[in-house]
Amino acid sequence: MLAGASNTLEFGKNEIRDLPLSQISPDKYQIRKEFRDEVIAALAESIEKEGQQQPIHVTDGNNGKYKIIDGECRYRAIGRIAKECDQSPEETTIRAIYIEKPQKELGIIDNLLRTTYNPMEEAEALEQLKKLLGKKATDADLAKRIGKSRSLVTEKLSLLKLPDEIKSKAKHDSCVPFRRLKALAAKKDDASAKILTYEELHKEYKLKQSQSDATHKKQKEGTTEKVPMPTRSIISATKKMEYITNKVLEIDIKKDIDKEAKAQFIKTIKNAIDAAQSILNKLEENI
Repeated sequence: MLAGASNTLEFGKNEIRDLPLSQISPDKYQIRKEFRDEVIAALAESIEKEGQQQPIHVTDGNNGKYKIIDGECRYRAIGRIAKECDQSPEETTIRAIYIEKPQKELGIIDNLLRTTYNPMEEAEALEQLKKLLGKKATDADLAKRIGKSRSLVTEKLSLLKLPDEIKSKAKHDSCVPFRRLKALAAKKDDASAKILTYEELHKEYKLKQSQSDATHKKQKEGTTEKVPMPTRSIISATKKMEYITNKVLEIDIKKDIDKEAKAQFIKTIKNAIDAAQSILNKLEENI
């Protein structure tokens, strides 16, 4: 089935086989370029606990190896497990299905439907798929093919108007969300201005991503600090008292305030005091 390969396993139609990692190589031309370490680590942990749930898809590759059509994340996760267990690629196997004549169109659609692409990878995948559909294919044809709206497809493709430097960074280290990239692509600024704007956006969202990852890690480890109920109550009471103070000052300053407004202020203050007293009573019960 694979010319020139040593110890090649013969696949039957739709048959699943266990292949050594040493006989497999990723497809260097595939659209997806970003593989976040934390995602691979989480998948590796899942595979260790539950086993490999889905086989990868492979076909004939170069240098006597099978080429991955679909499933590089699983390939990387199992490779990570092997490395942690000090196992060689020859000793480690992965479940795979052989595809004799892979249809590139189906592979792209599969990934688009499973949303495994980041925004820029998705835009490039849509562009490739549109080319595969033929020169006369429209955004509407493409939208119908993947079951999305024409307007959304057009918006996704608009990212291809961004400068090459932004496209490369967004593809390999994505953190800026699609809506911000779309807005940036629509701007009439020149390329250098767009690049500067993107750098600022990247810093902003990279920081948010780091903070989110840190919080997730603490939650996983059970070390997330939660604000206890009494503290939240104190914060709530403090805000109410600040509101009361501001209203009192407002009454003192406005000497000519009408009686109806003053009566409303007094009612608001009394309600706030009652609420604060209720909180105070609960706090005292918990001391």
